Amino acid sequence: MADGPPPRPRRTSRNAITAVVAFAYLVLLVVVATGNWLTADQDRQAVLQAAERSAAATALLLAEHADRTIHAIDLHMHSIAETFRTEDGSLEEFIGRARLLAEAGDGRLPQALGFAITDEAGIVRHAANPATIGLDFGRHPQFVRMASDRSVRYVHSRPMLMPQIGQRAVVMAWPLRDRAGRFRGAVGTMLNPEYFATVMSRLAASGPAHAAAIAYPDGTIVAAHGLDAPDARGEWSLPVGLPLPPDESAAVATSGFDGTLGDRSSRWIIATAAIPGFGQAAMVAIDCDEVLAPVIERALLLAAFSVGGLLVLALLSWIVLRSYRAQARALAAAQAASQAKTAFIGVLSHEIRTPMNAILGMNRLLRTAPDLPERLRYHTQVIRSAGDNLVTVLNDMLDMSKIEAGQLELERADFDLEQLADEVVALHRPTAAEKGLELRVAPIPSPPMLRGDAVRIQQILGNLVGNAIKFTNAGRIDVEFAIAGAARGDPAGRPAVLHMEVRDTGVGIPADRRGRLFQPFSQADSSTTRRFGGTGLGLAICRRLTEMMDGTIEFDSEEGRGSCFRVRLMLTTAETRRQRDGAAPAARLRPLSILVAEDSALNQELMREALQAVGHRVTIAESGTAAVTEAESGRHDLILMDVRMPGMDGVEATRRIRAGGGAGAGLPIIGLTADATEAQREECLAAGMEAVLVKPVDFARLWQLAASLVPAADAAAAPATATATTSVAEAMQAAAAAEMEVAMVTSDAFSGMPLVDHKRRERTAAAIGAEQEGRLFAAMLDSVAETIAVLAKPGLPLDDVRAAAHRAKGAAANLGSPRIAGLLEAIDTAARAGTPPSGADIERLRETLEAVSATV
Repeated sequence: MADGPPPRPRRTSRNAITAVVAFAYLVLLVVVATGNWLTADQDRQAVLQAAERSAAATALLLAEHADRTIHAIDLHMHSIAETFRTEDGSLEEFIGRARLLAEAGDGRLPQALGFAITDEAGIVRHAANPATIGLDFGRHPQFVRMASDRSVRYVHSRPMLMPQIGQRAVVMAWPLRDRAGRFRGAVGTMLNPEYFATVMSRLAASGPAHAAAIAYPDGTIVAAHGLDAPDARGEWSLPVGLPLPPDESAAVATSGFDGTLGDRSSRWIIATAAIPGFGQAAMVAIDCDEVLAPVIERALLLAAFSVGGLLVLALLSWIVLRSYRAQARALAAAQAASQAKTAFIGVLSHEIRTPMNAILGMNRLLRTAPDLPERLRYHTQVIRSAGDNLVTVLNDMLDMSKIEAGQLELERADFDLEQLADEVVALHRPTAAEKGLELRVAPIPSPPMLRGDAVRIQQILGNLVGNAIKFTNAGRIDVEFAIAGAARGDPAGRPAVLHMEVRDTGVGIPADRRGRLFQPFSQADSSTTRRFGGTGLGLAICRRLTEMMDGTIEFDSEEGRGSCFRVRLMLTTAETRRQRDGAAPAARLRPLSILVAEDSALNQELMREALQAVGHRVTIAESGTAAVTEAESGRHDLILMDVRMPGMDGVEATRRIRAGGGAGAGLPIIGLTADATEAQREECLAAGMEAVLVKPVDFARLWQLAASLVPAADAAAAPATATATTSVAEAMQAAAAAEMEVAMVTSDAFSGMPLVDHKRRERTAAAIGAEQEGRLFAAMLDSVAETIAVLAKPGLPLDDVRAAAHRAKGAAANLGSPRIAGLLEAIDTAARAGTPPSGADIERLRETLEAVSATV
């Protein structure tokens, strides 16, 4: 008899399993922690990149706003100076009359600290602030230069402390000269730093910006938000170590800064943008710790959930191990059944797919043979379609199980209904011909391009046509289509109802068998399988697929005379007809150097992102004058010219480029305009533009025009010119026809226009990225809000109304808000006719902006 306790092998086995599971959990914990760290690091990089783009865009907006503000003050001082010159009286007489002009500017331009008039000695004779009357500017260098030099039209000072008003200010002035050109005094004002500080605080409240400033390249601050205040002497400069703003010729720049801004020490993202013509720049600072806080929070939550999940998983594993012995047999039986099912499906799939792979592969080689006759090429296409559909039939059994489990997902893609019908008919026409049947397809109504799951729709139609042929011994099969709710020319995304009808003159379905027709593995009667073959899955899958597309499938049948199956599917319209052969227009273009003339910062960024995304080099010209200068450099292949720009517009810039005779005189020019009238198009073409596109820009049409206007890199000169001429004529006719279809929207129709064109936003996001598109859309809404504030000012000149409405209208149209663009277009049009915007117009625009903001 052996001494000691007997061996316990089962407990030892369970202990070994427990140790393995514990080790596996430790490894899993390390993997999860590493994955969380990598995810957090990727999120951090993405957030910092998004913050840099946001800072750059905010700096551009601030610089553009400051430029518009200074321009408005300059225009008002110029109007006072021009009034003095034309009246040609004494300064004393003019001061009485000019008081009303100055006071009008005081009420209309809060960005200025009142307007003042000095005599020729520099003594302030009239001012909005009585404390400044009598001040002597006669010895100020800028005043001396303005009085002695007739060519000086405008001056502005460096920031100075004004004890009379208790704050720092930048003095701006225009000379008062009589008709003889003699200096008689000056009209001036002071920029209001508080106004700019308020604007900056609003920008900070609406985005991630913590601090902002307007400063000179040497660091001297004009106005700021979120920074330390000026010292007792009125000195106010950027913190030491902060990157200095660029000069006027520099583009937007971003950099990093470690230090203290205002009351916060952190790592900062600094973005600066020059203010043209003013010698200053806008600066925006974003706190990296603030924008990274959500990333850190998400990382901590993810870590907590991961650890918690592992603990829960460990607890469940412990419970499973405890009940392992009791459930072992049931688990083994379930695994055996699952393995048998998986093995059966795998063998079936392998046995059919292996020969089909060879068939389709050899067919592909045959189709690519260079000497294959066209007739045989058509046959190979039919073989290809038949093979593809045979593989689809193989998947039907799997589809049925996926549908039952709710795991089958439908795709959404553009497809050509004509092509879909052609492929189904080509597949079944030989079978119909063998039986002596006539297979007829009625003409496809417009529009033929739809969006949905073309494979599943083809599966439904092919099953119905195949059944009709199978159960028809003599006569014909008719296939008809109808599309409700859509017409040719509709924009993408409009709901459309596709009706498909398949009629045959076959055996029909007995009345007592119709209730089981759509049941799986069911046919009209047991003899059907013996006579015609089939598994009975086809119609059941058709019904399930139809229901997944929010549609219906119905049938009428008369025994001995035939059946009619009707399918109704809910789809949407597609963008345009898809090209069956050849590359897309964008792909056919070689990389180009494109000059974009555009004054709106938002539209500049949109065009730059969209063009660079397909490999083109982009140069931005912010005015017509800059476009003329840049075109003469000879560095570009194509010019995209905004028609409406302040100063020299696109039409005049085109005339000068064509008349210049330089390197850019022969460049193709495509005009971009929000004015869809024929008169505008004719004016652009008469100025020398090759074509005109209506905003928002249809990039597919732009690629088509560019491909026809710019010859390929390897094309000979003469053939390229001839081809381009023909293509340009056709493209211009197509563009003109499309523009003629655009009707001016009346105020009564605004309610019918969509608040947001989601398809437009999707196309823009596809071209420049979703984050970039979202930021630009938000910036557009802020720009429209500022425009509303400008339009609401009483007595605003009609030219200023037109300029403000046009700039915001183009951004709204390009970035996807048709209703805002339509309202601004109506205000722009009315201003051209001499009618200022009414309070109701501005209120309607404000309400629309709020509605658009609420939808995003």
